[in-house]
Amino acid sequence: MDFEKIAQEVFEYQNQIRMDPTIGIAPLEARLKYFKGNILHMPGQKPLQYKEGAPCVQECIDFLKAQPPLPPLQYEKGLELSARDHGIDLGKSGTTGHTGTDGSNTSKRISRYGLWKPGPAGQNISYGKITGQEVLLQLIVDDGKPDRGHRHNVFEKDYKLVGVYVGEHIKFKYITVMDYSKKFTMKGQKKQKKLKQESEENELIEDVEKINLDEQEPEDIEQNVQIKEGNLQGEDCIELDHIEQTDFQQELQQEQQEQQQQQEQEIEETEEQQEQQEQDEQNTDKSTSNKIVKPAGCIKIVKKIKQVNQNGVKMKQITCIFKMKDGTEQKQIILE
Repeated sequence: MDFEKIAQEVFEYQNQIRMDPTIGIAPLEARLKYFKGNILHMPGQKPLQYKEGAPCVQECIDFLKAQPPLPPLQYEKGLELSARDHGIDLGKSGTTGHTGTDGSNTSKRISRYGLWKPGPAGQNISYGKITGQEVLLQLIVDDGKPDRGHRHNVFEKDYKLVGVYVGEHIKFKYITVMDYSKKFTMKGQKKQKKLKQESEENELIEDVEKINLDEQEPEDIEQNVQIKEGNLQGEDCIELDHIEQTDFQQELQQEQQEQQQQQEQEIEETEEQQEQQEQDEQNTDKSTSNKIVKPAGCIKIVKKIKQVNQNGVKMKQITCIFKMKDGTEQKQIILE
């Protein structure tokens, strides 16, 4: 599986839905009819039990209708590296959450690769999804998370940068980690720039050493760190045994069969009506053919039939129009 290609798809779809939130509405609306309570019965898939279900999806649809467009995020390799470290860690250990097995948090992992403060940073994690649309819709719906933390990260206007990692997870099969920040400078870049400047200006070695010391990353102080992490503790739904939900699946299949049968019946009735109409016309032609007096010089007969009320009796009025050779017309009316 090409995880790099999927990570690129996640990055692109996230920017698409930031710039046009309404693109998520149609796929979410398509899900609603497959909910029974908080259990989703998608065709060809095992039933999935959610904490909130259809009301949560509808709430997300309403949110997307009102959400204003945002600028796209720029891709940052340094954030990808910090996301990769955490994704590999969780994937191999089979755990979830934003704390690494080494006790690291999101801010410390991002700080390993560069400078991002001051400013906000954050992280989203998706489990079990493998397309850009699936990953982003899972995070935006954010079923079971009252604060909708993942959704807010996707639509956070202060974020300018993102890095994406997609890989394997021994429990949920797949994991996607996205690290966000407002700004980011890869470690070494700023230092090299200052050293070059100092070298060009021929400043003293002591000044260069002082600059190097200034470049060291200060330790995280909680009140100065703005980290926005989604609170996903695991999968957002539980995969149910197929047997437990066959009743509803059978109801859906039966409903589809009934709709198909109804359509076939309507087609048959239409065909029967057409056949009956044709038969009536043929019978009318036979019954009236003996009553029609065709004038000499007639080259064509046109019949018009309508229902009339004659002395309280419904009758069929047949008007025969005779097209003559000289271009004139003659009429004959027959009542039956």
